[in-house]
Amino acid sequence: MDRKALAQLKTLAEDGDAEAQLCLGAVYANGSKWRKAVECFRGAGEGGRARAQYFLGYAYDHGYGVRRSACEAAKWYRMAAQQGHPGAQMSLAKCYDEGHGLRRSRRSAFKWFHSAAEQGEENAQLRVGLAYHEGDGVKKDHGLALKWCRRSARQGNGSAQIMLGVCYEFGLGVKRDARRAANWYRESARQGEADAQYHLALCYLNGNGVRKNRAHARAWFEKALANGDRRAKKELEKLRKGR
Repeated sequence: MDRKALAQLKTLAEDGDAEAQLCLGAVYANGSKWRKAVECFRGAGEGGRARAQYFLGYAYDHGYGVRRSACEAAKWYRMAAQQGHPGAQMSLAKCYDEGHGLRRSRRSAFKWFHSAAEQGEENAQLRVGLAYHEGDGVKKDHGLALKWCRRSARQGNGSAQIMLGVCYEFGLGVKRDARRAANWYRESARQGEADAQYHLALCYLNGNGVRKNRAHARAWFEKALANGDRRAKKELEKLRKGR
């Protein structure tokens, strides 16, 4: 932004224009001038701008430009979440899930994860799917778990793709389908997800959903081990011994 435009933005912000305060705050934040950013976000947030409220919550959450405060973070996240800001809904859900600045509540966490998920937030869709799978804050329902994990997986979320593979492999909320399970493990494995690489290796080792291929199994076990999955080490030792 050139000096003239910045000066005009500052003038509007000083006159109380909430949108200008939000934009100026973003400029300061991008330049790592968080104290000035917080001042602008506070003005815009008090003026009702949801994005500014979210950014202010983020600042308090991480101690950027202000003293870190989980309670203040949750307060501003809530204000933005109630206006429908998906990022704030996701952050507020995490606050409830972890008891961060709020009394821990699985039910409230699920409510806000669900709100964000309905707006297409892929990580929230995964969290909703996992909640239905585990009965965490909501009644267990494998069919709904599958639905939400599929939505997240189709957006490219590697963790959701693993979960979808598990659903198809073990028939959770859907008819068992080893081929589809292997396909979803592969999608996730290609993104570097160690757990998916391990499961895909097992598919090749045992011929589940794919043609049995020990060389492919070995290759995926090696990738899984390189990415930190210690289970792969035992499988590689078995393969080396010809078992």
